[in-house]
Amino acid sequence: MKYLILAGTPVFIMGFAFAHSFIQIWLGAGYDRTAFTLQLLLVAGFINFLTGPGFYIFNGTGKPQYGMYISVLSTIMKLTLSIILIIKFGYYGTVLGTCISFIICSVIFLVIFHKIIEISLVQTLKKFLFLPFSVGLVSLFIPIFVVNQSQNCSLILIGLAGAGYICIYGLLIWKSGCIHSSDIELWRKLLPALLGPQK
Repeated sequence: MKYLILAGTPVFIMGFAFAHSFIQIWLGAGYDRTAFTLQLLLVAGFINFLTGPGFYIFNGTGKPQYGMYISVLSTIMKLTLSIILIIKFGYYGTVLGTCISFIICSVIFLVIFHKIIEISLVQTLKKFLFLPFSVGLVSLFIPIFVVNQSQNCSLILIGLAGAGYICIYGLLIWKSGCIHSSDIELWRKLLPALLGPQK
């Protein structure tokens, strides 16, 4: 989970922060609803992203039924909420139905997973999520300031701002002590296997 959060957190924060600028460049002015939709889906997607390790661990230990139950529940909840909320809120009903079902079912899965493995969910989030998320927000200040102050925002500018953000984030994560010597040693052993045999 540690490495997924370290890699996924800056992508989520960057996508959320630059959503309006990106949509405006891509589609033009007047698509604020699309940008807001993207932000809502990113929030739900990030919370759902945290369930990934649990799904793989359950599948690898012969307990795939938990993931299946949550998937079925999510589908039923999404359809039910979407129908109800569409009647009430129109377009945003679909988005809210999807996001709410994703978030609720993801939280339920995380609670079940941590209860079964007998590890505190709160402690896990504090240990693995708090620092990367805090660093991700701090790293955003300069890139978002540059983009907001630019008179002619472009995909190139957003790309450069994103690259700068990743560099700042990586540097602060490194300086924060989040990456230990054991992590470096682990990746030294894993990378050759991931890259395959060298000719």
